[in-house]
Amino acid sequence: MAEAIDMQLDAQLAGQLTAYCASHNVAPEAVAEVALRTFLARGNEALAEMISGYLDMGALNTEICHEFTACESEAYAHLA
Repeated sequence: MAEAIDMQLDAQLAGQLTAYCASHNVAPEAVAEVALRTFLARGNEALAEMISGYLDMGALNTEICHEFTACESEAYAHLA
């Protein structure tokens, strides 16, 4: 089921879209669909990269905490 989207484009972008559609014999709706699919796919890649980075940092932070546990224990011993 297709869903209609009402979009307002500025004059320059509307002109570019009209010129592109005329020179490539394609409907503006087809261009908009491809553009949205491309945009959303890129957004998902960026999100996946962010998630991967956070997971990597989580593992690194765990390793750092493990390495400094002895230092913290020694510091607490001096406070007591």
